[in-house]
Amino acid sequence: MSFLTKIFSSTKPGPNLLNPENLELWNRAEIALNRVRPMLHADGGDIELINAEAGEITVKLTGACSHCQSSTITMREGVERVLHEEIPELKKITLS
Repeated sequence: MSFLTKIFSSTKPGPNLLNPENLELWNRAEIALNRVRPMLHADGGDIELINAEAGEITVKLTGACSHCQSSTITMREGVERVLHEEIPELKKITLS
């Protein structure tokens, strides 16, 4: 998804990307999520970054991961661990 699409898209709530801090957090979160995506893709799933503002990130598991019984473990042991490694100042991670 292009930068302009993220800003002007009305289908996805996304952060106010005109704020440089939010844009930086969004970009850092995407880089971190790209580290876990291959694992999710291998099981038929994916992860979508929904929001990144004020030290808080909201993600959504999609595909097979959205209804998997192991999604809690995936979030805690995979997604949250990688996000905190890449963004140590992160305050909160929410699963949408």
